[in-house]
Amino acid sequence: MTIQEAYLRSLQKNEQNLANGGIKLDPGRFVLLFNEAQDRLVKYYLNRKDDETIRSIQTLLVYWESLNKGNHIDDPESTSFGLPDDYLWFSNIKGSFSYKGCKVGDFVMWEAKNENVHELLGDDSNKPSFDYRETFYTIGDGKVVVYEDGFRTDEVRMTYYRNPVRVDLTGYINAAGMQSTDIDPELPDPLVEEILDIVAKQFSLNENELNRYSMDKDNVASFK
Repeated sequence: MTIQEAYLRSLQKNEQNLANGGIKLDPGRFVLLFNEAQDRLVKYYLNRKDDETIRSIQTLLVYWESLNKGNHIDDPESTSFGLPDDYLWFSNIKGSFSYKGCKVGDFVMWEAKNENVHELLGDDSNKPSFDYRETFYTIGDGKVVVYEDGFRTDEVRMTYYRNPVRVDLTGYINAAGMQSTDIDPELPDPLVEEILDIVAKQFSLNENELNRYSMDKDNVASFK
C-alpha cells in the first residue's frame, strides 16, 4: 500500500468525523499519528512473541550486524560495542574472543542485568571464562557491554529488529522547513490497516478532547 492510498483509507475511516463538522486529518497530522501508531504496533507484536505475529514483521529483522567496537576498561573488565542507530529490539548475539593468541567464536553469551554485574563477576559459577567458553553481557545506554576475565572480545555480531521506515506524505512543510515528500509504508498491507485503525481511534480521541476543552472554555467564559 502506498502512503497516498493509506492516507485516503484514513480519510475514509474518519468520514463520520468529517461529516459531523470535525477538523480534517491534514497530511502533517496524519504522518505524525501514523508513525506513532506504527511504533506502538510493532512493539506490541514484539512483546507478544507469537510466531504468527512475529512472522509478519520479519522485514525488520537485521541478521548478524557487526557492532562498532568501543572502549575496553579494566574495572570491571569489559569491552563495549555501540548499538546500531536503527536498533529497536534484541533477537540474538554472538562474538569472537581471544586469549594468548588463541581465537574462538563458540562462546555461550547470556544477558545479565546491570545491577547484578559485580555479583556475577565474583561468582565462580557465573563469571566469564575462556576455558568454559562463556560470558555475559548487558544492553543499555546505546551499547552492549561484554564482560571478560583475562581474555578479549574482538567482535560482536547481533541479530536485531530495526525501527520501521518513517513514512511521509506530500502536502505540508516538515519540521526542517522543507516540503514533505511521499515515503511509503514498508510493512504488509494487513498491518498498515491495523495502523490506520489506531490512527482513526487516536484522531477521534484527540478531537473529542479538543471539543471538550472548547466547551469547558466556553462555559468558563459564560460565568465572567
